[in-house]
Amino acid sequence: MVCRNCEEEERRRRFTCKHSYEKVTEKDIGLECDKCLEWHHTQCKEEEVETYQILQRNNKNIFWICSVCNPQVRKNLKEDECNQEEFMKIRKELHDSTEANKVVMKKMNEMKEKLKDGKNRGNGQGDFEAELANMKKMMEKQKEKLDEIEKRMDERDEELV
Repeated sequence: MVCRNCEEEERRRRFTCKHSYEKVTEKDIGLECDKCLEWHHTQCKEEEVETYQILQRNNKNIFWICSVCNPQVRKNLKEDECNQEEFMKIRKELHDSTEANKVVMKKMNEMKEKLKDGKNRGNGQGDFEAELANMKKMMEKQKEKLDEIEKRMDERDEELV
């Protein structure tokens, strides 16, 4: 167990900015390093204001390491945010692609039922062939989109290595 004076000293030290050596209060805009757990005023280092704003938008997804612990922190933080945005775009594209595939599958099942019931024979043959041609175009577009997404993911993997 730690005595009250030691506890107060530790608390005061922990909430003291590593640059100005002044206390970081609740009213100040401050950042806590996720490595050394020390607090820093954002105004003590101008580039930290942008970092603070990025962390506010992504507070659960990105950890902040102070420039004392990691001099590359600002560059890494921007790269992390860009990567996260790109992954979100890719996720949305994959979701949209899945939805398009569901539409194609639904049309194919409808056509299968029509064929099974003999509803599309004789005069309707042209309509049936047009529907097949439409579905083929949709599937080709989907394949192109998926190939593009795969290429972008491969490029991201190469950047991360």
